[in-house]
Amino acid sequence: MKIFKNKYSEVRSGWKISLTFIMMIALTIITSIIVGIVFMGIEMAKNGGDINAATLAIQSNQMHFVIMAIFQNICVIGTVFVVWRIFEKKKIKYMGLTNIIPKEGFSQNGYKELGVGLALGAVTITIVAVVLLLIGSIKLVNPITSPRFSSNLIIGLLAFIAVGFGEEIFGRGYCMSVLKQTRNKWVVLIVSSIIFSAMHLANAEIGVLPLINIFLIGIAFGYMFMKSSNIWMPIGFHITWNYFQGYIWGFQVSGNVVDGMYQLKTVEDSILNGGAFGAEGGLMVTFVILLTIGFVAMYYKDKNIDDFINNKVEC
Repeated sequence: MKIFKNKYSEVRSGWKISLTFIMMIALTIITSIIVGIVFMGIEMAKNGGDINAATLAIQSNQMHFVIMAIFQNICVIGTVFVVWRIFEKKKIKYMGLTNIIPKEGFSQNGYKELGVGLALGAVTITIVAVVLLLIGSIKLVNPITSPRFSSNLIIGLLAFIAVGFGEEIFGRGYCMSVLKQTRNKWVVLIVSSIIFSAMHLANAEIGVLPLINIFLIGIAFGYMFMKSSNIWMPIGFHITWNYFQGYIWGFQVSGNVVDGMYQLKTVEDSILNGGAFGAEGGLMVTFVILLTIGFVAMYYKDKNIDDFINNKVEC
């Protein structure tokens, strides 16, 4: 039936992605419940059985956040790998997870792409913070000369490494690789970005502009993947974009408050600074992400994204 298979007799990519997403979410929910029960048991034991005190302890402990993030993203990555190997019957590297260190006769330089991505994510969100500070749209609670160093900086890094790998392996590595069977580069790029933005619908303080910005970030990540033929640059960018946004500059990360090296407050919520959602909900991020897409186009000016669709590259 055409509703299930395309003209090449392949199961339609929408069905594949939907079923994988359902499996991924189900496993993530089950794992989150189990981990949550364990956390609650530990904290209730510490607080003499007081469930309210235990709940507050869980909400305020950054270690709980990172452990939950790691387990959730292990579920995401595990589900994607199993589905890819069993149903697509392809090696993991064909999702863009090429060797991070080049082997003899192998030209992919994953470590370089990762390094560029890490640097780009840190620099771009720092530009957002500095410009908003200079124009007086936001203010630092603690002075620039008085950063707050704590174990949360390490804990937060671990959490966002897990998030960066999990979301990119699913959103770019899996979804875009499956969507390649449409043989249309715009479908691959746009549909995967819509899926990425839809994954953030449950975030606190979500709105139209935050969703547009997350969609544009998805476009930027997808474009990096298509140009480089691996997902190391998107992974690197994703990690430092989130980490510097929250744990260095003190913005909310997609509506979530973290305890960073600096703490910010908005002078007045505006369309420029993103208000309660954080920087990703503002026009400053819109502008910076568009610049990032332009940078990627120049950085890979000799590479054609049509090669990504036509399987002319090792991905």
